Amino acid sequence: MRAYEDVKTKAGTFKAYKIEQGWSNAYGSRWVNSVWYAPEVKSQVKFTSNNSNLTDWELISYSLK
Repeated sequence: MRAYEDVKTKAGTFKAYKIEQGWSNAYGSRWVNSVWYAPEVKSQVKFTSNNSNLTDWELISYSLK
């Protein structure tokens, strides 16, 4: 699924594309990763997953050069 939405991070709120990726493995585990890409920042600004082996993160600051 893809969406264009506001996403809040510690660095601020950005308009970002949300991309969800569904995964599964040979053991029957399933999980979804969500990544937000903000064109204003020219980078990913947030990541979440319902996989306990992965760490959620978000942008805390940025500068463009």
